[in-house]
Amino acid sequence: MEDNLIKFAFQTKSEFQEIMNAVEQLPSKNPMNWKLEHSSSRMIIYTNTNGPGGSKWPIWAASSEMNFPIESIFELIATVQNRSTWDPLLVVFRAVQFLNISATSNLTAKVVYSATSSMFKGLISARDYLDVSVTEKTDGYCDMSWKSLNEQDTRLDKSITVDDAIRGWNYIGGIRIRRLGPNKSLVTYVVSSNLKGSV
Repeated sequence: MEDNLIKFAFQTKSEFQEIMNAVEQLPSKNPMNWKLEHSSSRMIIYTNTNGPGGSKWPIWAASSEMNFPIESIFELIATVQNRSTWDPLLVVFRAVQFLNISATSNLTAKVVYSATSSMFKGLISARDYLDVSVTEKTDGYCDMSWKSLNEQDTRLDKSITVDDAIRGWNYIGGIRIRRLGPNKSLVTYVVSSNLKGSV
């Protein structure tokens, strides 16, 4: 089972890298026909209707510059114990299984279960996700990419799951934090998700 999960983790990283290769060339090159949805001094947002793996769900990509070093931003986003300090909708964010990727690699990978609370007095139902999450740290950037997998493919402890949550599906998602200077970073967030169920 773990060998298949490790293979899935590398596939997740590869798909995210392919998307980032295209996004980081925008707007000068646009071979994947990304559409500009919003542009301001604070943020740029693109969409692409050609979802990963031939899915019908669009990809969203948003980029913004921040006056913080990449390490500080990455710790807030990627570290399980820090996530709940800034994301009030998150009720569970837990590593289910750590994957034994080669020590010679600068990648780490794990299976993560996450759940969000319902919103707007129950108008939007609670959702949960089971993803493979892959992180990579280099001198120039930090990455975290993720992709959903089926429950039977991993060891999920039912006691941590949210009973009334609707299981959503992440076709691909990820964050790249690129170093622009000692205290300046470019953060790019990519997501293609199916919330499933009724709103």
